[in-house]
Amino acid sequence: MVTEQKLTENLIIKLNEKLKQNFNDNKDIEYIASNKCYFCYQNIKNNILITNKKKTKDYYQLDVLIYKKSKFDDDLNNATPLVVIEIKKHKYTSHDVIVYSDKAKRHKIMYPFIRYGFVVIDSKEPLSYKYFSHAENFDFAYLLNIKDDTSLNDFYINIVQKEIKAAEHKQEILYEKKHIGKIKGYRLNFECI
Repeated sequence: MVTEQKLTENLIIKLNEKLKQNFNDNKDIEYIASNKCYFCYQNIKNNILITNKKKTKDYYQLDVLIYKKSKFDDDLNNATPLVVIEIKKHKYTSHDVIVYSDKAKRHKIMYPFIRYGFVVIDSKEPLSYKYFSHAENFDFAYLLNIKDDTSLNDFYINIVQKEIKAAEHKQEILYEKKHIGKIKGYRLNFECI
């Protein structure tokens, strides 16, 4: 039986192939999906991307983090987190949604532009009331059949690419002075696919 961790690792391999095809045109910047990153709530000054750190009460491992960094800088503390994907296999509970939604809220305190999602791999049931009633901090959710290339392509095109662009756009609005006083409104699309 394939474990949730193995499914996550397979998804990361496939996401990195697609990220290299579609996002890595820039010679200086690369986009990477990884599950080797940890989030620290205590360490605001030094960012969140810490690799090979043992999980303690202050560090929480992310299922999948898509981030961008300079190709010339191996220090992940200089990377920019863009999209977090929390993964469940086959089914999920209300408790899963509550815990992951709380993690999303904490991440967004430090990085208000980060996009946070919940993906259920190989589920036989659609997203239900238990998801929608507790998912206040998620930006997206998706039911993914990892063995089906069409499902993976739809997930990448309809979710991952759009969420990366949304995170970068929101980051630009938040941190670039050229936008101050010029934005009249802002809306991220909600769409059912």
